[in-house]
Amino acid sequence: MSNPNAIRTEDKDLPLRDDIRLLGRILGDTVREQSGEAVFDTVEHIRQNSVSFCRNEDVTARGELEATLNSLPPTEALQIIRKRSVSGPAQAAARVASSGCQFQGRSSAMRRAG
Repeated sequence: MSNPNAIRTEDKDLPLRDDIRLLGRILGDTVREQSGEAVFDTVEHIRQNSVSFCRNEDVTARGELEATLNSLPPTEALQIIRKRSVSGPAQAAARVASSGCQFQGRSSAMRRAG
């Protein structure tokens, strides 16, 4: 038998989840409009791999995330960081950092670019 408290919690959170999805779509549209489809695609690729790695400890996603981040030129990386910072990546970065992900050399490259 299922837990009725779990159903109530899920029902209670549904409007919040819908709002978060709506805000994500609006943010995505804004990034596309202001920075173009290529930047949006990169941000989305990073987001999807971050989520997959953090939620599921997906080592393939971690490898793709690391490869993507390490391949970005400093100026493009800075642009991506700025776009992600608008969407609340501090929480994602904290999860990535707490799970032992380290992308060496990126912070010094960011300082040189910015």
